[in-house]
Amino acid sequence: MTYEGRFCTLTDVTLQPRPTRERLEFWLGGRVRAALLRVGRIADGWLGSFVGPDEFGAMVATIEEGAAAAGRRIDDDHYGTTVFAAPSAGEMPAAAERLLGLRPDLAPGDHIAFGAPALRDLLARFVAAGGSKFVVIPIARDLDGWLRELWREAVVPIERQAAAKGGGK
Repeated sequence: MTYEGRFCTLTDVTLQPRPTRERLEFWLGGRVRAALLRVGRIADGWLGSFVGPDEFGAMVATIEEGAAAAGRRIDDDHYGTTVFAAPSAGEMPAAAERLLGLRPDLAPGDHIAFGAPALRDLLARFVAAGGSKFVVIPIARDLDGWLRELWREAVVPIERQAAAKGGGK
């Protein structure tokens, strides 16, 4: 692939391994109205960051407004966000606390979960607001142990619940 744009040029770029889909999806982020309308106009999906479940639905509606104005539609399962998960508040390194402070108006429980049950609850709130894709950023001193616990206590129960309702992964 060769691409010449305003800010970059790519010459004879290849991907290995080759994608399994004919077309790669283009997802964007952003929180402000102009960014959300842009997602609707040109993107295949949206991945929010530092967004709470209470504002998520309104942001999806703004994206849908931008898509409708451009004569297009974004699939219902193409909306997501990042969330942080730590075993406890005591597991939060100072760097993570500073990062989470980038959005002081957002309640910590709206974008960080302390414990696997809190993560399940937070993800359920996002699903209720229209979310379906999530990037969970684990924060822990014992990262491997925390990932095993998240898998066992959050991911597996969510997958079982989705399967029982007739949904997939």
